[in-house]
Amino acid sequence: MKNGFTYWLRWVAVLPGALVTGFLATFPLHWVLYFTLADGEIISGVNIKLIEYTLYPFVIAITFILVGFEIAPANKFKTSVVLTAIWILSFLGVFIFCSKTAIRT
Repeated sequence: MKNGFTYWLRWVAVLPGALVTGFLATFPLHWVLYFTLADGEIISGVNIKLIEYTLYPFVIAITFILVGFEIAPANKFKTSVVLTAIWILSFLGVFIFCSKTAIRT
């Protein structure tokens, strides 16, 4: 049965599931960087936290889109396009909000 309870439950879970999983993906990134790059110390003048903070948005965005693609029961490509648009619009919204807040202060 295509329009059963599970079908609709998966549609409801696309956005929150993708968002939560995107943020949870930063934990393994943190562990990998800190265990491989000398426990968060400065190596050759490069701060590891800078690398970590640079990679966070990329990892969150990719995970957000791929997990939403996998959760969606149908129209997976259209779902990934919509999730990409949501991510870009939210990023631009936060960027504009932060720039306006910085101008006021």
